[in-house]
Amino acid sequence: MHIIKYKHVNLRLLRKALMGCFDIQKQVMYDGLSEDDYYENRLAERTLRRQKASERCHQRKYIAETKLRRGRLDKLEQLKNNSQQEEEEEEHKLHQYQSLLIPDGHVTTTTTTPLLPTSTAQEEEEDVKLLPKLRSCYVCKVRFRNLHHFYDQLCPTCATLN
Repeated sequence: MHIIKYKHVNLRLLRKALMGCFDIQKQVMYDGLSEDDYYENRLAERTLRRQKASERCHQRKYIAETKLRRGRLDKLEQLKNNSQQEEEEEEHKLHQYQSLLIPDGHVTTTTTTPLLPTSTAQEEEEDVKLLPKLRSCYVCKVRFRNLHHFYDQLCPTCATLN
């Protein structure tokens, strides 16, 4: 009903005057772009954001799978289990143990890494995971993408030396 009144011949001048305001409002709403371009850019930005989030998720997963991190997390779980058992025995010592639950330090492994490259070290190098983003080596600060099977913060060169 209102559309019919708006399209009346007598309101033609009003419609012409309002058209300039509508064009300005569209430019404000769509950042100076056409409506199609604006929504296309938003879709591209969302896609890029999702892709980056996926890359971060994969990178965190690859880093968490290194033997050093896995060993530290296992050690942390062991400390938590020990503290839960001791909690049943002595309730007041729980607060002291929780302050010591830090996933850091020495990790005991059953395999020894040889200093000279052997066939097993070469096989491990073949199973290298590529990170989506470059990382900096903790020791030499070189940028690297190949994740070592044990050390997640060292480049492959420093990791083999260590």
